[in-house]
Amino acid sequence: MGLGQRSSYKEASQRVAATRVLAVACAPTSVAEAVQGLFDTWNSASDAAFEASLATQNRFMRWASKDTSPTKRHYFLLRQATHLMVTFGVSPKFAIEQGLNNKFIQGWLGRIATAGSGDDGATHIGISLLKWRLDDAGRIWNGGRYVQMLDGLVSGLGGRYISDPVNEEDCHFVSMA
Repeated sequence: MGLGQRSSYKEASQRVAATRVLAVACAPTSVAEAVQGLFDTWNSASDAAFEASLATQNRFMRWASKDTSPTKRHYFLLRQATHLMVTFGVSPKFAIEQGLNNKFIQGWLGRIATAGSGDDGATHIGISLLKWRLDDAGRIWNGGRYVQMLDGLVSGLGGRYISDPVNEEDCHFVSMA
């Protein structure tokens, strides 16, 4: 990857990581429970899709997949005093304590914090991508899952974007794995 290309990837990653503000239809005190409920639903659907994919694989592929950890396909939430830490592909506690330096980690660490409320009574939340790993092509590992999380929070929490959503052009700089 050339220097100019690396620079454009870095700029796009920064744009994807920028704070997005959403207006959601739940009370500030119930944001954590609502997000956890969505994550539980998404993780269950991911597990079901994984199990269904095993049925279409030959015996060797099923055997090779038997030790695949669900953490590689799950969203996680860790409550902090003033915000929520969210991750995909790695536990939030590990990401906070150990960082994302291990070459086998293919996840990211984000933060959700309440940001006041609107005139319509909706709760505003700010979502930021704090740490991430890049794949060999310079894309955010599982960055597509971050964009899906943003859109899923909008639809799952009866919300809307206050700030701009992730630009479609910047989605080329996230890994859809």
